[in-house]
Amino acid sequence: MKRDRGFSLLEMILTMSVGSVLMVLAMTVLQQAMTLSTQAREQREADAALNRLCDQFRRDVHDADTVDLSQDDAVLLMIRDEVVDYDLSSPRARRSVLGRVRMSAGKEAREPKARESYDVGASTQFSIERLESPQRVMLTVRRLSPLRHLEPRIDRQISAVVGRSNSDLRSGEVQP
Repeated sequence: MKRDRGFSLLEMILTMSVGSVLMVLAMTVLQQAMTLSTQAREQREADAALNRLCDQFRRDVHDADTVDLSQDDAVLLMIRDEVVDYDLSSPRARRSVLGRVRMSAGKEAREPKARESYDVGASTQFSIERLESPQRVMLTVRRLSPLRHLEPRIDRQISAVVGRSNSDLRSGEVQP
């Protein structure tokens, strides 16, 4: 008589153990891939926000009549009858446009016209300095390294001439 031979208990346990190990390895690789994908997406979004901030900052400084750097992590730009206020504290830099001056109880008050936030990430640091001849403002953006012992690296450095657009309009020149 012929016996139908099946799988023994030992073979089943061994197969299930190998399968479980392969599943754990696959899940680990999948989890790491998802983490890297999330980090890359967040970095792209922070870079896009930083690009928008730098472009807008350059345009505003070119349009500005005067620049006030007296506050830490802040820049006040006088553009015609408006004030543009940059709050450059990480992780979210803010740009506020304050409109015409209103007199209220003998004090000046400006009406907020527009606000924009730039989520640049917690690892971003800003420094601002005024340079002369011609008068310009230098915005330096540094990114902290994930390795604690390394110095922050300079990511971007924006130099904008104060009032450049105004002088171009007065002289009749149009520059890109």
